[in-house]
Amino acid sequence: VNDCDLLIAGWMSQIPDLLRCSVPTLYWEQGNEWIFGYCNDLSRNASIRQHLKHCYSLPCFLAAVSPTVARIIERRYGRRPFVLPNGIDTDLYHPQEHHNANTILLVGNPTLGFKGFNVALKALEKVWRSGRRFKVNWVCQAEPKVSGISFPLKPITNSTQAQLASYYRTADIFLFTSWYEGFGMPPLEAMASGVPVITTGCGGVDTYVVAGQNALVADPGDIDSIAYAVAFLLENRQARSVLAAKGRETALKFSFDKVAVQAESLFNRVVSTYRDVIRSEHTGKWEG
Repeated sequence: VNDCDLLIAGWMSQIPDLLRCSVPTLYWEQGNEWIFGYCNDLSRNASIRQHLKHCYSLPCFLAAVSPTVARIIERRYGRRPFVLPNGIDTDLYHPQEHHNANTILLVGNPTLGFKGFNVALKALEKVWRSGRRFKVNWVCQAEPKVSGISFPLKPITNSTQAQLASYYRTADIFLFTSWYEGFGMPPLEAMASGVPVITTGCGGVDTYVVAGQNALVADPGDIDSIAYAVAFLLENRQARSVLAAKGRETALKFSFDKVAVQAESLFNRVVSTYRDVIRSEHTGKWEG
């Protein structure tokens, strides 16, 4: 790797080894569960917390996928990361005209509690019991264990990216109910696919979501507000069309070609800064 210009760590635990090389190391934090406190031991001296503190304190360059993640790292570890958002393939995820079938789409792993699928199911049950009719597709990594619902639910496991894009395009509403997210790709994928989005204000989605303009937003865990938003969109095709159009406009701003320019600029800045540090024989910490 010493022949490279830049090393990008895929996981924080790789940082200590990569720093032994004579090449600048950049860690791009996507917002792992631990920095949000999603671990069994919440004490300050918990081993995972000490590991995080050690890794984030090492003299590597840090980037965050969203301002939300950047603020957490800055406040908790005293580092100010660069911000580089995720990009999306707006050719793979694209809109298509389809017949209104009141199909609601969920996407994500049912075994991850912070995704809030229990909240989504309770909100949808409330909508169903109000007399509104719909069907739900759930694209997921594992078969969900679901009980106590009256509406039709179709779990879809092991789908390819192309199949996932197709499920987005044929949905009428996308529902996202996470408690927190570092960025949150599914709502942006739905926007790129021309699907109106209902999401919780779970942090990272603030990078691209503007409440009432390109998505409807509820507080995490607010079953009543989520149910109201679902019922509203089921009954208002015009509102769905407006959100779908604004969502597509938003997604185009995060297309791969646009984010690639930002990434290249960041990579060049890191390499240039590293060379300046080496030339000046600076051994302290630096921002980023």
